[in-house]
Amino acid sequence: MMPENLPKAALESMLEDADYHLRDHPDDLMTLLNKGMFLVCLDRFDEGHACLDQVEETATREKNTYILGMSYLCRGASALRMSKSEDAISYFQKAIKITPDNDIAYFLMGETLVDMQKFEDAIPYYDHAIRLHCEFPQVYTKKAFALNCCRKYQAALECLKEVLRTDPDYAEVHFEMGNSYMHLEKYRRAIRCHKRAIQADPRHKNAHLYLGITYMLVEQYGLARPYLEKALELAPNDPDVMGSLALLEDKESLHGEAFR
Repeated sequence: MMPENLPKAALESMLEDADYHLRDHPDDLMTLLNKGMFLVCLDRFDEGHACLDQVEETATREKNTYILGMSYLCRGASALRMSKSEDAISYFQKAIKITPDNDIAYFLMGETLVDMQKFEDAIPYYDHAIRLHCEFPQVYTKKAFALNCCRKYQAALECLKEVLRTDPDYAEVHFEMGNSYMHLEKYRRAIRCHKRAIQADPRHKNAHLYLGITYMLVEQYGLARPYLEKALELAPNDPDVMGSLALLEDKESLHGEAFR
């Protein structure tokens, strides 16, 4: 998995360590690959791709399919980071072709298709990653998100229950379960799930947002307001949050102070 969520300082430190190692071991392909990956995660794409060029040239010559597949994976993740979805798909397909047991490639292919709003197409790739024992809990939550987008809410719930067996405090699982229950009009369960998500991650903007929306759906406008205001605090310019607050104000105006 790309270490893109690491702090910039950590990435720069790992890049420095890679450079130091390569001074004494310039033929270490894995370290060169990691250097390319760190550069990409720092948005230094040209330098990162130059490292990957060297990796792929040597790996192709030495018929090192593992390293070559990892390099294609890194290029695909780079393209995804640059919002070049078609390029990302091409590289992930190359990675899968030469390393068919590459669970991360299937996972990231699913991610790319979700970004392209091709939710139905994404689901089989998440399934394949799961069959290959992908270790990332996100594979289940992202599959559930795709299922919810396809209105397959019960299937999404079954998928999410797999994560709860091993990680009961994972905020994203409870949030996505809340969405499934909300669409199934099981509002009490939706409220419990969104509250669990907030308990696990108090800064989960979408959990606050959708908890507020769920309270609006059951006409408990006074309970909706603090959650929507917290969502706005966490994401001041989010159009979905601002739109939901505007809708709440319309509801409060229509129904009067009794619902506050």
